[in-house]
Amino acid sequence: MTTILLLTGQIGSGKSTVAARVVALAKERGLRCDGLLCPARLDESGRKIGIDGLRLGTGERRPLADRDLSQPGLRCGIWRFEPGAMEWMLAALMDAIRQRPDVLVVDEIGPMELLENRGLAPVLPELKAGKVPLAIVLVRQGFLAALMERLAGCDLKVYEATPATRDALPDAIAREHL
Repeated sequence: MTTILLLTGQIGSGKSTVAARVVALAKERGLRCDGLLCPARLDESGRKIGIDGLRLGTGERRPLADRDLSQPGLRCGIWRFEPGAMEWMLAALMDAIRQRPDVLVVDEIGPMELLENRGLAPVLPELKAGKVPLAIVLVRQGFLAALMERLAGCDLKVYEATPATRDALPDAIAREHL
């Protein structure tokens, strides 16, 4: 059975930063990590202007989304996804699952998956099927209950990233699960 760590928090709370630090700690311990991290792309003033995708198993990095809604691409809230970005993300995650890493990262499950059953939604049944030993799934606080419902019956552990917890959280997660 897969242990699924649900890393939750508000927008900008540091979920991706915490996940990246847990991955670094896992690699220090010799664990194989794969999946996707989606770090923010910031402008000179530190304002989030886009989202990149980083495939942990290969190091491939791509721009995924920006706020330029005048261009073609899938839209979700204020974000426009680059054409082909969601397909690349899903293919990368499904390939990562087939590789059976020690730690799989899914950054992030949100409204597209939980409300519309699009985007990375096909990853959820794979997690329920127990295809990897440990998964770290990022989800905003407002979607946590819906994700927990979709993953009912799984071994779920919830961790909340906040400005007050994000520095100590990676070590706590590593002590408990790596």
